[in-house]
Amino acid sequence: MEDKVHLEWIDGKTRITIEFTKNTIDIKLYYTYPLNPNKSTPPRINLSINKDALDDSFEIGDLQGNGFESEVQDKGFGKLIVNVAIQAIRYYLKEIKGYSLEEKRAQVFGETSTAGDDPEEPGATECWQRRNGFWQSFGFVFNDPNVPISKFRCPLDQLNFNDNGETANGTPTYIDIREFWLIDEKPTLSQPDKSALSKIDVSLIDTSILPNESHIKTLDNKIDSLRTVLFWFLLILIFIPCCFAAMYFEKYSLLIFAFFIAWFISLMVSQKIISKRPEQKQLDLLRDKRNQAIDTLKKRINCIEAPMNGFLWRLMPFLRGIIPPEEIPRLEQVSNQSREQVIDIDNLQDYCHFIKTAKSHIK
Repeated sequence: MEDKVHLEWIDGKTRITIEFTKNTIDIKLYYTYPLNPNKSTPPRINLSINKDALDDSFEIGDLQGNGFESEVQDKGFGKLIVNVAIQAIRYYLKEIKGYSLEEKRAQVFGETSTAGDDPEEPGATECWQRRNGFWQSFGFVFNDPNVPISKFRCPLDQLNFNDNGETANGTPTYIDIREFWLIDEKPTLSQPDKSALSKIDVSLIDTSILPNESHIKTLDNKIDSLRTVLFWFLLILIFIPCCFAAMYFEKYSLLIFAFFIAWFISLMVSQKIISKRPEQKQLDLLRDKRNQAIDTLKKRINCIEAPMNGFLWRLMPFLRGIIPPEEIPRLEQVSNQSREQVIDIDNLQDYCHFIKTAKSHIK
């Protein structure tokens, strides 16, 4: 056996990893994948299983991350990770060690803990009763099911799955381990993502609905030039008579005051005149059209990203293999924004381009 075998499964908002080491089977369930609200360690649920040297018994360690103090108690994630754990033990014995499950009568056991429970009654009793009922639902038998801390065990072949329903984020509470892949041989495009990609109507995220930016820039430059010329014309027209008046009355100290008055009047009048120009009205219409188009694209992109929680980010490994090398920096930038669920205005065209590219290459 290799020192480590590492399996992975990703879909929607959930990532599950199973790491088979020499002495343990470690399972991690990330239930906000790939989004990481705290920008630190992503929230997860952990379950570690210790195995003996003869592979005859497997001890379930503490199930962490979905207890009383967590935000995901009774949200279905505990069922999911234990359903995976049962399959992981069987996978280890059959696929990694080569045992026949009929011949290998392995035992699975553990012990409950009250760590992290509600310290007050009746919450404390509710916690351990809920926990005992949870383990019993998989077929485990307790030494004493009526106390807070008790050992439990069950033969591996008698354990059953608790697979009714979905988790709080929509993931089924039972996932067949055959859907996992070796982490070093991760498919470039998982089947769930491929299915989601095939359903996207790329015409809805077509950036052709955006007005021509060069046309907007040309108009903007033209109006700026007109505004500048008009401003200086008015400033000179108003200020020169003020200069003559100041010299005539020998009130030279009023020149500075006269300049700022002339500047203010010229600015206001030039803006008023420019606002009536056809070019300005055309520019305002184009900008309104652009803002409306951007809002529309953002809403449509959100319909793609939100249910899949970072959809383009998960497509990045696949896209890396099919796009030109010079596009990779742009892909990385917009993919990171996809991971954080905020696509910048400047990256809308890149987002649409990469989604269309990925869709055009799926089989």
